Amino acid sequence: MRIALVVLWFVATAAAAAPPQSSAKATLLSGPWTGHSTCVDKVRHPACKDETIVYRFVRSAPHVAILYADKILAGKREPMGALRMQLGADDRSAGAHFTWGRGTGTWAYTMTADTTLTGTLKDDPGGALARNVDAHRVDDKALPAAPPLADYGEPH
Repeated sequence: MRIALVVLWFVATAAAAAPPQSSAKATLLSGPWTGHSTCVDKVRHPACKDETIVYRFVRSAPHVAILYADKILAGKREPMGALRMQLGADDRSAGAHFTWGRGTGTWAYTMTADTTLTGTLKDDPGGALARNVDAHRVDDKALPAAPPLADYGEPH
């Protein structure tokens, strides 16, 4: 009986000392997401292609994350680049202005729930909508292997 009480006391003490399981990570814009990035204006951007995407948001400073963007081709993740994103005050949204080729634009993402993400790419000048993104949070193990970070280049 005494041994059972000691074991019970030990288990209760260990459980109380363990860090609480937090859902903070799941409520913030971080980790891997997968979904679709679709072209909106193929007349203005005839080379634009709809893509199956994987995004990884990796925190780099308070209210800053690096977005590592991949597209899936033939079942493999192909890096599209890295972008330094400014996170919103609630850490559930992000935005960044960037340059690609001869164009510039702004990416904006918002978590619509703890497991869903929407985004847009708006072109400069004028802010014409170029892409829509719909994605959901996913376990990295459910995805094809990620490319090495060196394959993304320096974040813009």
